[in-house]
Amino acid sequence: MRLNIIVWTVFLFPLAAASQKITGSIRDAASQAPLQGVNIVYQGNGTTSDANGNFSINNIPEGNYTLTFSYMGYETLQQDMTVPDKNPVYLEITLIKFNVSLGEVVIAGTRNETRVGNIPGRINTITPQRLALVASQSIDEQLQFLPGVQVSRSFGIFSTKSSVTMRGLSGNEQARTLVLVDGIPVNKADGGSVNWNLISTKEIERVEVAKGPGSALYGGNAMGGIINIISAKPVKPLQGGVSIDYGTYNTFTGKVNLQGKIDDQSGTQFYWAANSFYQNSDGYITQSEADQKANPFITKSTVDEKAMNVKLGYGSERFSSEVDFSLYDGVRGTGEKVFQPEGNVTEYLTYQSRLNLKGKTGLL
Repeated sequence: MRLNIIVWTVFLFPLAAASQKITGSIRDAASQAPLQGVNIVYQGNGTTSDANGNFSINNIPEGNYTLTFSYMGYETLQQDMTVPDKNPVYLEITLIKFNVSLGEVVIAGTRNETRVGNIPGRINTITPQRLALVASQSIDEQLQFLPGVQVSRSFGIFSTKSSVTMRGLSGNEQARTLVLVDGIPVNKADGGSVNWNLISTKEIERVEVAKGPGSALYGGNAMGGIINIISAKPVKPLQGGVSIDYGTYNTFTGKVNLQGKIDDQSGTQFYWAANSFYQNSDGYITQSEADQKANPFITKSTVDEKAMNVKLGYGSERFSSEVDFSLYDGVRGTGEKVFQPEGNVTEYLTYQSRLNLKGKTGLL
C-alpha cells in the first residue's frame, strides 16, 4: 500500500507542473479603450474578454500556439506565442478598426449627393479606372457598354451626330435623355441633340447614368434617363499630359491637357485647367458600290475638328464656384459632292460657357 502511494505521487506531480495560465488585456489601438466580448480561439477552444477587456485561459500545456482575436468592426488578429513550462504568460493585445465602404455617392438620381443604395432606381457609374481601360474617341462610345443604353453612331468619328437613348426610346429621341455636365444641361434648346464631340475624355472624372423617368426632378427632357458627366479637378499643383494617335485613313488625333491648383492654410482652393483636342482624317466612302455607280457625285466622308476648353474654379468648406468656356469647330463631309469643292459638309461652330455656384448655409 505504501508503494502505490509513492508511485502515484511521482507521476502526478510533473503533470500538474506542466500546465500554465495565459492572461491578458484587449484594447482599441487608437483610443486604448478596453474591448468587451472579443472572441479568443485556440485549437478549437475559446473564451471572451470581460467588461474590462481582460481574459484568462487556464490549464494550457507548454508548447507553441496561435491565438485568434476577432471582434465585430475590427480587423482579426492572429498571435503566435510559446507557453513555457514554468512562467505564466501575459499578453497585451490591441485591435485596429477597419474601414467600411458605405457605397458610392452620386448626384444624378436626386440632384444632391446621395449614396447609390439609398436611391430607388437603377444607377450605373463609369469610374476613372473604366475610362482608362476602354479605348474610345468620345464619351458616348463609353456609354454603349452599359446595359439598357442605346448609342447610334453609324460611321464612328465620321458620323455627323451621335444619339444616346435609354429605356427603349427611339434612337432619334436624344431630346428624351437629359445630358448634364457638372449638373448643367448641354442638350440643345431647339431639338435636344448633344454635340458629344465637344466633350473630351481627358476632362472626365466619372459618368453617372440614372435610368428611367426623371422628369419630376429635371423636366420633360429626362423621360428616358439622366447622364451626368462629372469633370475632373486637379489633384496636384501642376500636372498635364499629351496623347497622339494615328490610324487608318490617315486619321490623326492629338490631345493636350494642363492643369493645377493652389491651396492655402485656410482650406480654400483655387484651380485651373486647359484642354485642347484636334482630329483630322481623309475618311472613306461609306456608300455601297451600287450607290457609287448610280451616283457620280459620291465622295469620301471626312472629318476635321478642333476643340478647346478653359476652366477656373474656387472652393472652400462653405462655398465653391467654377466658370468654364468651351470652343468647338468641326467640319464633317457627308459623302456627296454637288456644286461644292469639298462636297456637302456639316459644319459645327459651338461656343459654350458655364457658371456653377454651390454654397452652404451652415456646417454640420
